[in-house]
This record gives sequence, C-alpha cells and structure tokens, in this order.
Amino acid sequence: MDRYSTFGLRLIWFESFLYGLEGWLRENTLGPVQKKAMRNYLLDIKLIDPKGNLTPLAYEFSEIYPKDPKAVWQVVWLNLCLNSKLFIFYWVAVPFGSQWRKEELIKKLVELGYAERTARNAINALTNTFEESPLGEWFGKRVERGVYYKEGLRELSFYAFKKAYELFGENYEPYGYIFGIDREAFNYLLLKYNP
Repeated sequence: MDRYSTFGLRLIWFESFLYGLEGWLRENTLGPVQKKAMRNYLLDIKLIDPKGNLTPLAYEFSEIYPKDPKAVWQVVWLNLCLNSKLFIFYWVAVPFGSQWRKEELIKKLVELGYAERTARNAINALTNTFEESPLGEWFGKRVERGVYYKEGLRELSFYAFKKAYELFGENYEPYGYIFGIDREAFNYLLLKYNP
C-alpha cells in the first residue's frame, strides 16, 4: 500500500518524464525516495516495465500529451485505479459526490489491517496527488481545510473511452466506479464515439 512514501504523482514530474523519456530515466532532479515513488507510479500507470524499460504506452502518451493532456490524465487515472492498491482502495471506499477527511481514510486502512504509519503515508501520497496534479480537479478536490470532495468527470475523452472500452466493453459499472459518469452519460459516450 505504501509504494509512494508520502509523495503524490506530481504534474511537474510527470511532464518532465513525458518530455524526456529515456533521458529522464537516466538523469533527473529527484531525490532517492522521490525516484522510488515516481518509478512505482510509472510502473502502476504502465509507462515502464518491471525492468525499467519504457512501454509503448509511454511513447503513445508522449505523442498525445502536448495536444490533449486531459485525455492522458484520464488514462493515468484509469491505470492507477486498475493497478495501484492505494487507488483501488480509494475508488472502492469513497463514493462519488462524497466529502471525506484524510483521517477517515487512514482509519479505514488501519481497520483493513495496515499499520497506522503505512496508512498515513499512503493517504498522504493520495492527497498529495490530488493537490499536485490535474487528477484533483475531478477525483479529490480540496474544498476546505482537511476536507476533500470527490466529484467525477462530466466528459470522458475519446482516447480514455477507447482505452476503457478495450478493457470493459459495454459493461457500464467500471466506468461509473472509476470515472464517476452516470449511465445516461455512458450511453451518450457509446453513441458519440461509436466503438
């Protein structure tokens, strides 16, 4: 659960990686703990393999990001929600439209058997991701001191819909759980994108 120390996925790190790719993997300005956290994010997003080699998705992101960063971030969210224990916990434990406090999520993880420090580090990484990346705009917006709101998407990009459709087809539930879109919006996307 504590794969990222307390570090969130940060916009500046992510963009530096996408614009540098192999060069960034060889040389960057992150400290040792930050590098380990970022490597784990890259693994969970499926941008590097376990040996640290770039994946085809990394090159795809690198091409698409300058033209449509929102679409790339939506696929980042999808992959984190499928591959990271922390993000899986979040989308299962926190319904869309709800407000929550960090301490509540830490308590839920402790109740699941995680040590308090592990739980705190994980939730700090989650909230730091929301504060330091565009993901907070949709999935964990801070609304007042210590309180976050989980909103969800109003629109899913074609790129993100295509990636999700490859995994889920026309099974609505994963789209609702992961992206927060309702069935009516999902039906609209099926008509709009005609997969």
